[in-house]
Amino acid sequence: DFFHENREVLIYLPDEILHYTIFAAHIYDDRHLLYSFDFSDPDVYEKYLQSVFDTRDMSANIDKEMTVTKDDKIITLVTCIGSQPNNRLLVQAVLTDREPGTEMDATE
Repeated sequence: DFFHENREVLIYLPDEILHYTIFAAHIYDDRHLLYSFDFSDPDVYEKYLQSVFDTRDMSANIDKEMTVTKDDKIITLVTCIGSQPNNRLLVQAVLTDREPGTEMDATE
């Protein structure tokens, strides 16, 4: 229920607000993703995304109704799992919207 009711991540930048929609929350091993995958290669990125959607762990929350492609921009939030020192919890979201931000005046 929590996964389905809390799907938006907002990132506030000085000149824009980025809206992301969470499509996956799952356990992964402790490998560093950026050292393990060459995401600049579209085929590697596509295969990685497919592996996320192919996850068959009963504790995983994967929105298989969503379509995320190699052309999409995603963020991955990673945290430790206290009882599983060799695993990490990944929360992954895809960029779905951008809106102009309001740059704050330094005197405010």
